[in-house]
Amino acid sequence: MSGLSAWLAAGAFACAAPLLAGAELSPIAHSARITVEGSLGSDGLTLRLRPTAPGGALTVSDVAVAVDGTSERAVPQPDGSWLAPLPHGAGAGRIDVFVVHDGLREVLSGRIGAAPLSPPAPTSTPGLLGAHKQMAWWILNVVVVLIGVLAISRRMS
Repeated sequence: MSGLSAWLAAGAFACAAPLLAGAELSPIAHSARITVEGSLGSDGLTLRLRPTAPGGALTVSDVAVAVDGTSERAVPQPDGSWLAPLPHGAGAGRIDVFVVHDGLREVLSGRIGAAPLSPPAPTSTPGLLGAHKQMAWWILNVVVVLIGVLAISRRMS
């Protein structure tokens, strides 16, 4: 029974390996036809291109990457990904991915290695009313309208 469980474990690991390898890639850009995911490594930028629509087919013939005005051609890898050697010192920032697929040429722009978005810092410190400023404005508006109604009604009588 131990031989069978060893084969089952090896099969499960082999099936999970592509999922584990794809887990380190982060989304860069997408279009109606292509989704581009990538990660920065010591050897360059690894890109994985997949169809945006589930079950769609994609035949990629050429990939190039432009970072900081320098364009590099990506090289296909045995696992189906593409490796683009980046210039020394290129890191997180805006990139353009040029993809030739199915007779079309697309340019997808995005960011790689960007820090996760944080909530914006408050532009002003809370005053006397704190978070209830909207309620205070509504009350002020109602009071102004009531004063106007009283003033008009006194003139009419």
